[in-house]
Amino acid sequence: MPENITDKILANFQKKMEQSESTDQEELARWAFRQAAAVLHFFNPETLQPAFTAATEKSPRILLYEDMLYAPGRAYENLFILKPEIRKLALRRYSNREEMLAVIEKNREQPQTQTMKMWQRYLKSGELPDPNQLSYNELTDYCQIVSWMENIDLTLPPLDEIKAMLRKKSVVTNFEHLIIENFIGRNTELDFLQRHIYNGKSTGTLQKIKEWFNPGTPLPVLSVHGPGGIGKSALIGKLLWDNMQDEGRRIPFAYLPFDQAMLRIDDLFTLLVEAASQISQQYPEQADIVLEFNDRVREFRDRRGRIVSKEFSQAARSGRIHEFFSSDYDLFENFAYFINRLVVSISGNTPKKALLFFDTFEEVSYRDQERLSSFWRMLYQLTQSSPVLRIIIAGRNSIADLGIDPQILTELKLAELDSENQVLLLVRLGVEQEVAKAIAKQIGGNPLSLRLAASLVRSDKSAANSSDGIKGLVTRKWLLFQVDEQLVIGQLYARVLSHIHDERVRKIAHPGMVLRTVTPEIILNVLSPVCEIFVNGPADAHELFLTLKREQSLVQTGEKENLVYRTEIRQPMLRLLIRDKLSEVKMLHRKAVEYYSQQETPDARAEEMYHRLALGEDNVQTLEERWIKGIESSIAANLIEYSLTMKSWLAPRIGIQLSEKESRQVDTLDWERYIIRKVKIAITETDFMRALELLGEREERCPNSPLFALETKVYISVDDLNSALQCIERGIVLLSESGNRGRLAELFWLQSQVRLLMENIPEADQSLTEAGKAVVNAEDPVAYIHILCHRLLLRRFYSVPLPEPAAAIRVTLNEAAQRINESHIVDLGFVLVLVIDLLGEEFPKTVNSLSNYKTSPYSITPAILTSEDLQGLSQYREGWEESGDDFVTLNSLV
Repeated sequence: MPENITDKILANFQKKMEQSESTDQEELARWAFRQAAAVLHFFNPETLQPAFTAATEKSPRILLYEDMLYAPGRAYENLFILKPEIRKLALRRYSNREEMLAVIEKNREQPQTQTMKMWQRYLKSGELPDPNQLSYNELTDYCQIVSWMENIDLTLPPLDEIKAMLRKKSVVTNFEHLIIENFIGRNTELDFLQRHIYNGKSTGTLQKIKEWFNPGTPLPVLSVHGPGGIGKSALIGKLLWDNMQDEGRRIPFAYLPFDQAMLRIDDLFTLLVEAASQISQQYPEQADIVLEFNDRVREFRDRRGRIVSKEFSQAARSGRIHEFFSSDYDLFENFAYFINRLVVSISGNTPKKALLFFDTFEEVSYRDQERLSSFWRMLYQLTQSSPVLRIIIAGRNSIADLGIDPQILTELKLAELDSENQVLLLVRLGVEQEVAKAIAKQIGGNPLSLRLAASLVRSDKSAANSSDGIKGLVTRKWLLFQVDEQLVIGQLYARVLSHIHDERVRKIAHPGMVLRTVTPEIILNVLSPVCEIFVNGPADAHELFLTLKREQSLVQTGEKENLVYRTEIRQPMLRLLIRDKLSEVKMLHRKAVEYYSQQETPDARAEEMYHRLALGEDNVQTLEERWIKGIESSIAANLIEYSLTMKSWLAPRIGIQLSEKESRQVDTLDWERYIIRKVKIAITETDFMRALELLGEREERCPNSPLFALETKVYISVDDLNSALQCIERGIVLLSESGNRGRLAELFWLQSQVRLLMENIPEADQSLTEAGKAVVNAEDPVAYIHILCHRLLLRRFYSVPLPEPAAAIRVTLNEAAQRINESHIVDLGFVLVLVIDLLGEEFPKTVNSLSNYKTSPYSITPAILTSEDLQGLSQYREGWEESGDDFVTLNSLV
């Protein structure tokens, strides 16, 4: 808007405000700042210029204190938004859009957001773009503007109508980041994906030939895999976006990326609930079908809650296992039924399909193979029960060897772009045709490499020519041996970084990319001293942070408004740094450990542990002391950077899958720590044969090994009682020579259960007697008390002559029970109910004392003699046994 026109509009506006009925100068000033803030998306009150002049000694921050809120995600920049109701009142005070534009011009130093840009275009033209053509984020901005101008500009569409469109398109926000400009090629792959979804015939010649030889229906699960930067995400984004634009081909789908914390592969219902939620947004008219499925989910969670309850644990093992397995089966069947009903309801005369797309599978593929087995079982059942369901899984590696049924799997490995599309992509990105040909010949068809090369050439025309391609780029080592693709990417990005004008920002990224994340504080306290960057205090560090934030090809904004280096760029760059600047890499790791160890937030601890593990210099004791639960996913994201020693320490904590070679290389103690978790997971998945297979990988055991007890429980679960006894006997021989009396008592306890299942009551009692001898002198009396209770229950439920009378045992129990204090109550739990019941009226003083402690209802039946774990053994276990998952389900099953 020309200067003189702006001044004229503001002068008229000022005159009108001065003639306002309000004579309160402070209130007039408040409205001056309200009206200024009302035409801005975000604003900084310290620099906010009033819409008109009003005398006041108070600052805008004070005047607007009750009218403003921190801007979402921008509080660290001291940015605010006006409360919606205040904004609407303030906007009504303007006479026309020209006045609004004039005030915006007066505040041109305030932040420019995408919403602000659309708002200004609207104020200038009086029109908003066609909402049907907008992306989800753009439509969100559109909705924001319509809400501001509701009942002010009556030419705008109804707000409810735009909100309905927004709800419908909201599912796009999950994969909108996959959609890129200049998508090139991949026609054969797109054709393959379309055929996978729709069972259609291909248009590509090559694919038609393949179909001629193999004309069957496509298998329901398709794995799309390839290295980082090859274009998996762009391909899937293109597929989903195209299908949304074509109403005739539009199908219900869910985009489920495993890098979202709320989607847990060890809680499969979270995947199905999120899928149903996304589909309900696409088809709000099918709400009843969705609600019915949600009811089934609630039933599933209730059933799982009962399975881990103490009451349910008294049921026979076979019954518990059946209930656990059938609850999963019913949930999957209900989701398949939901999909089938929905597709029938929306199809009309044109049969449709439904699609589940699982992205970033590399985020979970590191997990124990046993943990993945339930996911594969779910996919198999869903595809068998819902013939209209199609599934796509995208990740960096093949999933064929991870346990999925090959009868339902097709794989598509993404190759490089062909030579024609390599050149076409470079040209579209601004590279001259002949230079593009030379570069394509030089670096190949990885789309990420090509985009980096184009970025380099755009910033420096002299960096490449038509004969050599990019000058000085090493793409070969010796004769015909090609350099690793990641190292080529690393070189290209290093060259791109060299053209960043601010040398300090260059150093933040290189070698500063050793860090996974950047904040102004990290720049000041970690990067500045190690990378020799002069930073003149917090304000200067913040300016550097904002400058780095603009390098969007390098970083992305994290959930806490920190900057996170892009993985596909950081990994190849880190390899170069380790090769060329190892001492600086170690210095940065050490400095980062020093910085993060002074903070106590989970995020800080995750970064501290990452740097400790990547550095690999700490002993086990230090790692144990600094480890906390809740950081597993963050640590697992960088497994490739850890040594075998660090990975073997991590294995029982985060459930990583070691290779066969790695598993053979670790010592017996580390192997036991690794395998015990895998066995527990196999049990929770009711895969007892897999559990025995894992336990059989090695014969040797540590002197205090917990594997004997676990293996015994597996044999009991599959009713192989003779093998259970043999395992117990081997364990008793080894543990009798150790100092761990609790583990020895546990084996005698299990021996009693096996002999009781064999209906040998006297020997069962003898085993309990031996268990009691092992822990009779323990400082904590809980285990001994539990053993005495079971000896008394044997005499209550079985009319078999036993050597020691119940009365004598009851006296011993009373003596032991008098040692109970508040510190034992957590371990005692239901055992306290047993003690009170078994002592009865004979020992009223002890019973009255124990009755002061709170207990839960517990039914005393013969089944508990073969279903309960021995309590009070926590003092005999090591910390690593309790790390990782909470195996409540395991305890309820075995």
